[in-house]
Amino acid sequence: MSYTLAQAFYLLSRNPQVQDEARARLLQAADTGKCPVDPVVLNIIHETMRLFPAVPFSSKISETRPIEVTGVTIPARTNVLWMKTAVGLNEALFADSRRFNPNRFAAGPGGERPAESISGAMPFGAGTRHCVGRHMAEFLCTRFLSAVLREFELVAVHEVAVSFSATVSMTPSAVPVRLVPRVA
Repeated sequence: MSYTLAQAFYLLSRNPQVQDEARARLLQAADTGKCPVDPVVLNIIHETMRLFPAVPFSSKISETRPIEVTGVTIPARTNVLWMKTAVGLNEALFADSRRFNPNRFAAGPGGERPAESISGAMPFGAGTRHCVGRHMAEFLCTRFLSAVLREFELVAVHEVAVSFSATVSMTPSAVPVRLVPRVA
């Protein structure tokens, strides 16, 4: 969750229009006495995970019989490893895939499902062995990001060198963002 939030801060600091839109919705909800998990903030978290999955690789054991995928035969019981970053940047799955666009996951005006779904990027895995903590992670990330957006302006810091280390998940050495308190 910390990696996802660090990357969300980074992306929002470099996309102030998205930051301002999310903040306006959060402040409007607070004024009405409602503080639900805003779908715009959840879409920001999903778009962040699509671009920067916290666990960049996953693997599964293939079926008990050989299978063919796009002309390649995968032998039975093969450990298949895929890079989630490559999936999230796949233009066949996500239009203009390198652009930070949380609206890609927004429901249509009539509430219809969006054309693109975070499940296509598989940041939580897939199938019966998907991440059991998905909903808790989404809830905690959206609540934390909402609280930060209500109280702070996220400002990009350009003179910070950032390196990444990877174990099971990614860890940045720094978050090149300054949190500037908002004036009430």
